[in-house]
Order: sequence, then structure tokens, then C-alpha cells
Amino acid sequence: MKSFTVHEPAEPASDPLKRTDQLVFVKEGVAWLALFFPILWLLFQRMWLVLVLFILLGTAVSFATIELSGSENVALWASLALSVLLAVQANDLRRWTLSRRGYRTVAAVSGRNRDECERRFFADWADVLEYNEAYIDEFDEVPGGWEKEFVSEPKESTADKGEGEAQASDDAKPKPDDGKK
Repeated sequence: MKSFTVHEPAEPASDPLKRTDQLVFVKEGVAWLALFFPILWLLFQRMWLVLVLFILLGTAVSFATIELSGSENVALWASLALSVLLAVQANDLRRWTLSRRGYRTVAAVSGRNRDECERRFFADWADVLEYNEAYIDEFDEVPGGWEKEFVSEPKESTADKGEGEAQASDDAKPKPDDGKK
């Protein structure tokens, strides 16, 4: 079973299709590519601050171990240990980087693989979006805080408008075409 956290920008797009492109799925567990190619993995993930800190820490560990032990083998093992530490914490560091960029965690999903996790999330997410739109149309508000998670802007109720404004906005709405002319 694989688990992912789903992250969305603080100000998501209003269009649901564009909004899906903004979502980021981050796997729970070890990032194996970060173990074997740590610098390339950090570059690909655009984790600039973590990359700079990793390079500085790696350089400091190498110099310190060579200076203290006099052996380059010890420095090599210390660098390998640093890479293992990065691989174990890489996805948590990615979540931290996303939160620094204004992303928020909107869900956690589990499944056999990433595709199944995405299908599960989007199936639930589509149901919530449809529910929110229907509920907003009927009651002009969203229950239970869903507006914070899935609705970018709640609709303005007619109770907030003046009587003349409410009548004018009702007249401006297009009428359904019943086929008669």
C-alpha cells in the first residue's frame, strides 16, 4: 500500500480543470532517487533552499571527517550517511518546501500505486465539488468548512443585496430555452 499527501496552492484556480493541474501528490516514505542522485533529485523537485543546505552540510561533513580522521574513506562513508538521511527525509522536506511556497495539505490518500491514489482522490474531490456547487446554488453557503478546502469563493446571497439589486440580478439571469419562439 502506498500513501500520498495532496497539496494545493493557497489561492487555487477557479476552473476545476486548471485546479487539478496545480495539485501536488507527495509520496510517504523513502525517495529512492534522492538516495542515488540527491543533487539531481533536489534540482528536479525545485527545492533550492534544501539543495544549498545539503551542499553546505555535505562539504562541511567531508572537510570535518578528513580533518578529524585523516582518511578519505571516512569522509566517503559520512557523505553516504548524509545521502541516506536525505533519502529518508526527502518527501518530508518536499512537503516543508511546498508549505513555504503557500501550499496547503488538502488530503491524504492510499492505494496500490500512484494511479490508484490519484483516481481515489479525484473521485472524492469531484463528488465534493459537485456537492458544493449544488449546495451553494440551493442555500448560498457551504456546510462544515468545505469552502475552505474546495470552494474558492462562496456565492453572494440575495439577502446581502438590496431589494432592487436582487430583482435586477434575477432579471439578468438567462432563461432556459423551451424551444418556443
